Amino acid sequence: MMIRRLKGIAVVGIVALLSGTLLGGEVSAQGKAATLEPLLKAADFEKLGLKGVALAPPDAYDRVEQLGFEIASDSTMVVVLSRIGSGDSGGTLRPVVEMLAKDPVAVSGVGDEAYSFLGGVAFAFRKGKATYQMMSGLDLANGAKPFLTKDQLAALAKVVCSRL
Repeated sequence: MMIRRLKGIAVVGIVALLSGTLLGGEVSAQGKAATLEPLLKAADFEKLGLKGVALAPPDAYDRVEQLGFEIASDSTMVVVLSRIGSGDSGGTLRPVVEMLAKDPVAVSGVGDEAYSFLGGVAFAFRKGKATYQMMSGLDLANGAKPFLTKDQLAALAKVVCSRL
């Protein structure tokens, strides 16, 4: 995984471990891996009140497995959306999330299954067999406060689920 010029902290180490390895990758009908780009847009962040967010440049991520958004003015990472599988996870996401966090918190109303963990900076969700994780970057200029709250991550996860 390549990450370039981060001025804020992005909690992405775990994402690199999980991305596409635990549950398999999603493949389109043409046999090519489907990109994540249609699932989340900069305008989705504006609806949550976060201005100036842009898609990270193509060299920042493998767009098939991850999608990063940054503050356009200074390249501070705001959120990373990662595919953590689309295969058969045994019908539940919880065992995967429990590998990352001791006590994930179930969140209702997002896809078929969703969890908040790591103090609310991480969010994993499943709709059908597709499973994803989002992690908020931390705003170092503001006391390492997460750019997005648990509720904002849940709102973005609902947007992703609606586009699957």
